Amino acid sequence: MSNALVGTKIAVLVANGFNEVQMTAFQRAFQKKGANVRVISMDSGLVNGWTGEEWGHHYASDAVLNSALAVDYDILLVPGGQRSVEKLKLTGHTKRFIGGFVAGEKPCAVLDDAASLLFHTGLAAGKTISAPEALSTEASLQEATYSAEPFTTEGTLMTTNMENDIEGLVASVCNHFETCVEAAAAETQLAA
Repeated sequence: MSNALVGTKIAVLVANGFNEVQMTAFQRAFQKKGANVRVISMDSGLVNGWTGEEWGHHYASDAVLNSALAVDYDILLVPGGQRSVEKLKLTGHTKRFIGGFVAGEKPCAVLDDAASLLFHTGLAAGKTISAPEALSTEASLQEATYSAEPFTTEGTLMTTNMENDIEGLVASVCNHFETCVEAAAAETQLAA
């Protein structure tokens, strides 16, 4: 087991209605790997997950999106969930926060229908994005290339279309994050 994620600060960006199954699976996996997971939400207090066809559990928000900064975190995870995605589109802070990770070439994973946030904010232009087929038109309108592949990586940005394979999704994203962190550490050693 790699220890690349030990001590890393992982921001999980959500709003009410996020995919609870995805978020909790990643939260467990990251904690097992020694990472420090922080929930970033549009509101302070509690944020409500969505599971199947109903509301799920409430989770504590560690930071409010309008004051959160990408520079304070090492990695970004954006779970899917249509309700969450639509709410996150309502504020310009979403583009600022996600854009900080993309511009800083920090590891990011945008899961399933959350890819719509990349299209909405203009951060997908020129990139190949894996997403549900329903987003293929949105991709072309935003000058991105749509991919039906389970996941696509463009540098440090990973997008996925693996909603029904949670174990495969967790393994793929964790591997991506570990690879990015190890590459950054090796680059830092070479520069020293």
